Order: sequence, then C-alpha cells, then structure tokens
Amino acid sequence: STPAEKLLTQDPISATSLITGRGRAFQETDQLLGSDTFRGLIRAGREAFDIVILDTPPVGPVVAARYLVPYGDVVALVVRFATFSQSDLPSATQTLTENMGPDQALLTVLNHEPETRRRYPYYKDDYVG
Repeated sequence: STPAEKLLTQDPISATSLITGRGRAFQETDQLLGSDTFRGLIRAGREAFDIVILDTPPVGPVVAARYLVPYGDVVALVVRFATFSQSDLPSATQTLTENMGPDQALLTVLNHEPETRRRYPYYKDDYVG
C-alpha cells in the first residue's frame, strides 16, 4: 500500500472516508499546502469522492485556512457561541474572503456544542475557527 492509503480511514458505520494529518509538518505551511503533491491529493479526492471537506485549525492563530480556502467550493466559518470577542469575527471573515475566488461562497455557522474543547483540544476559547 502507498503512504496515502495508510492514512485513509473508512468509517465502519457510513460510507465516509477520512484522511487524517500525521502531526506537525517539518515544511512551512505555504510550501506544503502550495505544493504540486498537495494539489494532486485534492484533485484525486475530488475525482474519487462526491464531497471533499478540508478541516483547518482556527482562523487567525494558524495560517492553514488561508492556504486551503482556494481549494473549496464553499467555505464554512464555524464560530463558537459566547466564547470569542465579537470583534474577532470581522477579522476572520476578512481573512477568508481575501483568499476566496469569485465563485466561492462563505457560510458562517454558529456552533453551541459544549464538548468541542474536550474533543478538539487545539481549539482555545479565544480562537475563531
């Protein structure tokens, strides 16, 4: 099997497949996400699956979302209810829209999932993601 096949996980209940990251990369984000290899991975995903979702760390403290936005048809900005300053939302929205193409749509989702912090420990109270 190839290295990519080793990262592909099949959900036993649904037809969902998942490719997970393997931890911290030793390359700069722009080099990694702007590479021909990554573009090929996205192309292969679009050919093999009906829907491709790219989940990123929060917008702001981490730059990954800026590099992944151009790959999406729809960009979803998920904000956690009552855990961030309202002044952070315009900044996060601007960061995303500056990197979006003219045919992309921005969807803002208000999340009030009380267990997000426990399941996703890299999310901090002051992050918008």
